[in-house]
Amino acid sequence: MTKAAKDVSPISPKSVKPPSPPSAKITLAHESLSAKNSKATPKSAQNSSKPILIMECGDITLEKANKTLGFGPMFMEAAAFTSQEAVVMDMVNEPQDLDPLNLPYQGLIVTGSIEMVTSPRPWAVKVLGFLKQTFQLGLPTLGICWGHHAIALVAGGLADYHPNGMELGSHEIIMEPEAQDHPLLTGLPEKFPAYESHSQTVIVVPPGAKVLGHSQHDPHQILAYGDHTLTCQFHPEFTAPFMKDLLADMEDHQPAPDLPPGIVLGSQPNDTNPSRIIIRRFLDLCRGYQMAQPRYGLTTG
Repeated sequence: MTKAAKDVSPISPKSVKPPSPPSAKITLAHESLSAKNSKATPKSAQNSSKPILIMECGDITLEKANKTLGFGPMFMEAAAFTSQEAVVMDMVNEPQDLDPLNLPYQGLIVTGSIEMVTSPRPWAVKVLGFLKQTFQLGLPTLGICWGHHAIALVAGGLADYHPNGMELGSHEIIMEPEAQDHPLLTGLPEKFPAYESHSQTVIVVPPGAKVLGHSQHDPHQILAYGDHTLTCQFHPEFTAPFMKDLLADMEDHQPAPDLPPGIVLGSQPNDTNPSRIIIRRFLDLCRGYQMAQPRYGLTTG
């Protein structure tokens, strides 16, 4: 039997080193999620023609495969998004000025990054400031890995290095009972495999957020902020070929001196279809679909 969802779940804060000093200043108000924001309802008639903005927070180079892949295109492929449904913006190299009050997008996907949220470069400081505003406005948002940490930070939580080191490979995600009530998770199996590649994690869950999923290594795999913002530690956009190439690069990996020792290496890549469904369902959520009977079942790729 799974454990009940929790409001605040620190990961032994005393065993975690203090957050790394940021390379650029961040000013964030630690505020609880208001009822108004958590219950915000997308206006389907107004938003249905707007695309989702995929905020690409970097790319990743696979050395042995000799290729570099952007996180944005991986999301486009994983969800089979058309150019009318989603657009990718390179937040690191080609960022554009965005007005949170006048966005031509119906929702946000905030991707992973090879950088750490505790040591943000100028591009990340700008993204964090923007996310703080869109979070307060209740804009539908899906945050993945770095995006998971960023949303937790702007919502009043804490992200830092996991005290037990990295989580890498295919791991089992175990959903809490309340997960079935969330529009992006309803109908998914209680347990499903997902790809992981992270050193940092959400250490303290923000006020008002709910923990809806965990793994053996990480108790905060899925966080929900009302019905319209969901963040995941795992990577639903990763594919088996990508994960195999990443694991090949990590075969001789030695943790950097400033990282806690230990890498939790999961099983070899396998079917992670349930995790990928979350991405496509997010488009429906943004468009204001009734999710009691989701359009996308467990056979959707």
